[in-house]
Amino acid sequence: LMAIPMVEAQEPLSPDNVGTRGNTIEMETGFLKSATIKGGSGKVEVSSLDATWSWSFLSLEYQGKSYNWESAGANPFSPAQEPIWNTLNTVWLTAGYSNSINGSFGYSVDADIFVSFEGEDFGLVGNDVEGALFYFLPAGWRAYGGMSVHHSPFQTDVYPVFGLIHGDESEPGWAITAGIPETKVQYRINSRYSMKTGFSV
Repeated sequence: LMAIPMVEAQEPLSPDNVGTRGNTIEMETGFLKSATIKGGSGKVEVSSLDATWSWSFLSLEYQGKSYNWESAGANPFSPAQEPIWNTLNTVWLTAGYSNSINGSFGYSVDADIFVSFEGEDFGLVGNDVEGALFYFLPAGWRAYGGMSVHHSPFQTDVYPVFGLIHGDESEPGWAITAGIPETKVQYRINSRYSMKTGFSV
């Protein structure tokens, strides 16, 4: 699976701990091998590095992606054999907050501004806004639903956000998210290390 590297809808913030996260730093690396691109016969391999610094309701995130194109001219982004990007960098500044409304319901809201650029060339600036409502279910499950709006100079997209969550990703043990835009399973060994698998749309 591959989404072209701008910004996509994000999993909603949990009402349990947003605004009280303290000062944290997270890093992730990833590799995508021979992904076929919809609308063309070309393929691409992508390696990525993601680093996020969070403090209270603010976070600053950097994501760098390196692309290795196979049959670059056959993909829909270079129909006239034009050069396409080999690296892409994106930086987000996000403010988010969530809280409980009562014993059964909670909410989360967040907004960000981002800039994407290739190499040292200044590029695209845009923003995202997302809101979700939570319903607390028995046995530690939470159902959520909401909307996410992504805006850039090229287009504005509206995404649905819904699914089920069990567990807390910041706590040791299992955490499960099943929904749109992301489904994933995480096992946290301790406060520093965790293992995660999943997919997003």
